[in-house]
Amino acid sequence: MQVVEDEPVLAPGERGFYLLERRASGFKLHGARQGVIPVVDDTLWVADGHGAPRAVPAPAYGARLAALAEGREAPALAEAPVVTAAAGPAIASVSPTSASAGTGTTVTITGTDFGSKASRQSAADVGFVYRCTSPTSCVPVYATGKPYYGDNANDILSWSDTRIVVRVPTARMSDGYAGSAGSGMVWVVTDAGATSAASPFAVTFGYGRIRWANAPTFVVNNNCPGVASATTAVANAAATWNAAVSGSSFRFFDGGTTASTAIGNDGVNRICWRPSSDFSSGTLAVTSWWYTVSTSTLIECDVKFNSGFAWTTGTASGSAHNVEAIMLHEFGHWLNLRDLYGYYDGYPSDSGKVMFGYSGAGFGNLNRRALSGADTAGARYIYGGGTATPTPTPTATPTPKPTATATPTTPVPQSPYPSAHVLPAQVEAEHFDAGGEGVAYHDIEAANLGGDGMRSGEGVDIETDGGVTDVCYVRAGEYLKYSVETTTGGSFDLALRAANPDAATKTARVYLDGARTPDVAIAPTGGWTNYGSSVTTVFVPSGRHVVTLAFEGIDRINLDWLRFTRSAATIPTTVPTTAAVAAIPGGAGVPTDPDTDGLYEDVNGNGRGDLADVVLLFNQLTWIGANEPPAAFDFNANGR
Repeated sequence: MQVVEDEPVLAPGERGFYLLERRASGFKLHGARQGVIPVVDDTLWVADGHGAPRAVPAPAYGARLAALAEGREAPALAEAPVVTAAAGPAIASVSPTSASAGTGTTVTITGTDFGSKASRQSAADVGFVYRCTSPTSCVPVYATGKPYYGDNANDILSWSDTRIVVRVPTARMSDGYAGSAGSGMVWVVTDAGATSAASPFAVTFGYGRIRWANAPTFVVNNNCPGVASATTAVANAAATWNAAVSGSSFRFFDGGTTASTAIGNDGVNRICWRPSSDFSSGTLAVTSWWYTVSTSTLIECDVKFNSGFAWTTGTASGSAHNVEAIMLHEFGHWLNLRDLYGYYDGYPSDSGKVMFGYSGAGFGNLNRRALSGADTAGARYIYGGGTATPTPTPTATPTPKPTATATPTTPVPQSPYPSAHVLPAQVEAEHFDAGGEGVAYHDIEAANLGGDGMRSGEGVDIETDGGVTDVCYVRAGEYLKYSVETTTGGSFDLALRAANPDAATKTARVYLDGARTPDVAIAPTGGWTNYGSSVTTVFVPSGRHVVTLAFEGIDRINLDWLRFTRSAATIPTTVPTTAAVAAIPGGAGVPTDPDTDGLYEDVNGNGRGDLADVVLLFNQLTWIGANEPPAAFDFNANGR
């Protein structure tokens, strides 16, 4: 899948008004603001001067454009009815007032007259700023994922008349762009269409949830018009991001120069300058990235700069742009940090960040070659290398504190949650063991992206959707551990109730006390809330054991529960023989069955299973084959 920055994104069946530029070679889609005004339900959704949504009928808008194009007097567009705070919902508080987007961070909005929300696609919604088009106008992004419900997550977690809990979204925006909520404001819309006054809200960074598995190496074509040292400027931008995540395993590696100007998925992370005919008007540079959808792993990034602009590696002014400043922004996209476009007058702004999506003298960022604290927090959230929380909260000026000697923290031991699971049993997926990250589970992100609060302080992603509480946002490399016990050993059918929205069957690995057992195949179910059961068989000896469910090389499943039922064919019985089992030459007595599973682990008859049994069995294989039933012996105590 290819995603291209700041270019119109079209999909079959979508409707909209598309902005074209006349050029010598014909018409080209205009891209600086995505070149498309989407039409949903025969309506254009825009924003008024306060960030609140405004609906414009598509036929009326089309008639106005046609009149303007023909030089006729254009009919005025009907104004949306004004809704005052007294006649609709009112926000009393937003907590926190600053958060990151795309990290699962939750925001709680309290107030009055929010009403109820009938369904995901009903009118009730929470709006954030997506893109300011001027200091007094902005385009919204909605927490429900409107209008692309199929592509976007539903970031509204709960809704009541006085309280809403919501995640800050990154999403496919109304114009098709892979974007993020930005700084500015947040507001509430009810099912009746009433809109609250806007409340200030700041977004620190937006993360698209795609990352590199290995550190990337880039090459540069030094073909920047009028600039001899563009390679040095690019290397400086890479070094700035590397310094932000120092101490982590991630870094950008400089692979030198290239003569190629090709942009495409060819295994080379290439940076070059291309003719202006490759770009929409107003576009300085474009980052393209390719990734594996099933694992959300980046495999390549390319950047093309627009040769139609004036470039410099010195101090930019006027219409010129600084190579290092723009490349610093583009490398942020290589990290999968999203553009932020908030700069609404009187509200929190993104204009001081490298990931601000506009460049110009008026924004004061023509020569910005240093990361803001928010940019650094985003890089560290993804790759580590420093202390970064998904939701930095503004605090008062800190008071210096004396350095104290660090006190070792005693790790929390692994233990069953909420109590031991005695087999046969159904174990809810969210009832993984206590013990924390790296002990009872491994989760890629530190935050609970699902937003459910039942396992507070844990990083496993848990959600409640459609009445089902499940483990969600599964990513390759993650695992969950469950302590189980049984008083009678034997084989158990292990069923997983899971949802697999993709067309391919996915295989999860199962381990018992660290030893791999048969895998379980999770077949396609047709959707995130469509669940099916997949079964494998696991032999569980008597006593307490740890079952590990590992997602090695698979992702995109929701897990509801694990169910252990005893396999009918493996209920312990006496192993039939044609004659009584006799003592084996060299043994201490008649073989015994210490774990009562119907197989003889104690080959030498000394009352226990140990290495001596293995040695005796192999030394007497010929005698056993002639005098005993070989299948009756379980010399390595694996149940078979």
